[in-house]
Amino acid sequence: MAASLCPIITRRMSPIVLQTRYAQPVSAFHKGRPLLKPKSNNSEKKELINHNRIRGIDILRDPKLNKGQAFTVRERQLMGIHGLLPSCVINQDQQLGRVMTNFKKRPTDIDKYIFLMALKDRNERLFYRCLTEHTEEMMPIVYTPTVGQACQDYGVLYRKPRGLFVSFNDKGHLYEMICNWPETNVKAVVVTDGERILGLGDLGAYGMGIPVGKLALYTALGGISPDYCLPVMLDVGTNNKKLQEDPLYIGHRHPRITGPEYDEFIDEFMEAITKRYGQGTLIQFEDFGNQNAFRFLEKYRNKFCMFNDDVQGTAAVAAAGVFASLRITNKPLKDNIFLFQGAGENRPKGGITGHKVEFTKDHAPVDTLGEAVKIVKPTAIIGAAAVPGAFTEEILRDMAKFNERPVVFALSNPTSMSECTAEQAYNFTETLAGLVTDEHLSHGRVYPPLSDIREVSVKIASAIAEHVYKRNMASTYPEPENKEEFIRGHVYNTDYESFIPETWDWPDTPH
Repeated sequence: MAASLCPIITRRMSPIVLQTRYAQPVSAFHKGRPLLKPKSNNSEKKELINHNRIRGIDILRDPKLNKGQAFTVRERQLMGIHGLLPSCVINQDQQLGRVMTNFKKRPTDIDKYIFLMALKDRNERLFYRCLTEHTEEMMPIVYTPTVGQACQDYGVLYRKPRGLFVSFNDKGHLYEMICNWPETNVKAVVVTDGERILGLGDLGAYGMGIPVGKLALYTALGGISPDYCLPVMLDVGTNNKKLQEDPLYIGHRHPRITGPEYDEFIDEFMEAITKRYGQGTLIQFEDFGNQNAFRFLEKYRNKFCMFNDDVQGTAAVAAAGVFASLRITNKPLKDNIFLFQGAGENRPKGGITGHKVEFTKDHAPVDTLGEAVKIVKPTAIIGAAAVPGAFTEEILRDMAKFNERPVVFALSNPTSMSECTAEQAYNFTETLAGLVTDEHLSHGRVYPPLSDIREVSVKIASAIAEHVYKRNMASTYPEPENKEEFIRGHVYNTDYESFIPETWDWPDTPH
């Protein structure tokens, strides 16, 4: 459904619109309160009855069913788990408090990541309740920047398989492999071959942390049921010598498969996914090498329901930020000068090729970004090449000289590869950070508050639904009269299900 596209807006989160010494900086980061509240009525309570036939210890071992000490005494007796849990019965709110206490006690971000992934492995609904209600605090742990470190250390952190590992050795049998995945109604697949993980380079099979983390955001931020989500790692080897020699590496140690064999492998994967789950299954390409990313986008975009997050997702979010910044700077789009550093990939000195050519300007070669800023005098600089510190103090100060409100988009992930920090942007443009209040920030933010992301997802999905029905592109009929209400009815609910079956009496009948 349309809401499955909503989590892409969380991909890049460093754009800043600044004022110079005469005013205050404005950032994309700010606080807010959740707007989307779960409904509570009798019909919904009835729908929250679990009809699974699993009993006994297997219930506690299944994260989709397990609710820990929140099982009531009656449920424990009926389901054969009485005595397998502490006698104290607590509710989900109390469990949430326990989780947050543990979370805050973890000394490092990677320790917090390990703790949250362990929670996901034992109690899925509680995990997503925590992530939904504490988005600003937990999203940087579950995804960037912490997931970058988690991928680098994946061999050490590996506890249990999450997602589907598809090996090049399985070529010719990918459909059979995909059929091993236990869910039969997958609607969204996030797939990577690990060649360009964030700005960290080739991490091979260690890159599985990215599809797992991204789909956690699909559920927590976009409201997509985790049952509909499938993370996939395509293991075609790695060119990372360090990983090839790593005794804990979990993938193939040979160099990457390339050429026609590689292309045939990807073709077979696309066909196998749609054969298993249908032509409407969303396939999101994530962190493929740049050459393959653009190539596969052009190859598949008109044949499959697919998109590339690094190309289209980043572009969509950056464009939204640019348009929002226009409302702050009061400068029409045509009057802006945008200077890109990297354009999302490295390029040889003296020119660029391919899809970027049509956006270029005829200009004498310039050796450094700093020189380019002085010559071009841009109103906005956009960093997308994962060169940490590329936006130097001199560059940021120059931006402040040329513009009353310079626009600085440091898009590279993870944070360690970012072109600059928000603090550096504020300080080096000679802004008075002490005068920046929440009110000032709220008047100039280029994105909605992260804490409102579920509500934002619903609004985006509703707008997309209106668009596709207007253009006769929808696949769900009859057309919902109230599309927003229809979408809200499909948002994933973190409330626990009851294991006490509904009962009813028969009329008197003869024996």
